[in-house]
Amino acid sequence: MKPYFFIVLMISALTISCRQKPEKQQSQQMTLDSLHMLTSEITFDVIIKNPNPQDTWTEECLRNLKRNEMIDAIFDAVYAEQLEAYDIFEGTRLTPRKIKKMEEDGKIVREKIGKFQFVEEWQLNSTEMSMKKQVKEIRMGMEIFDKEGSIKGYEPVFKVKLN
Repeated sequence: MKPYFFIVLMISALTISCRQKPEKQQSQQMTLDSLHMLTSEITFDVIIKNPNPQDTWTEECLRNLKRNEMIDAIFDAVYAEQLEAYDIFEGTRLTPRKIKKMEEDGKIVREKIGKFQFVEEWQLNSTEMSMKKQVKEIRMGMEIFDKEGSIKGYEPVFKVKLN
């Protein structure tokens, strides 16, 4: 009696599990079908250091940003060769040794890095009405000041490509 019961139990379990798989597959397929590529590449600027402390809106927007940690993490990853640094315009690789020399010579000053550019891929899931963004590159810009001490723009530092 026990072997017969076991066989019936196994057949029932297989029947139930086989019924559920197509529903999951159908759900996954719906999700894939509803994923729409909005752009394979978009570049946008993000101020990461408020150039005007009197600008309370920018202060509010940046209040949770761990700016120094983010910048240090990128430099640490470049020095550890976990990320490769590239010239923003020429696309040529910059060695960790070259980056370190630029820091030592004052050509790169981490405290002056005030802008990032993110290069991202965007996808919209129209079923769930959610959006997926994947950062492909981070480009850093260092503040440039005019004669009066106001920021007149940002000088490119380097970019890193993310996996």
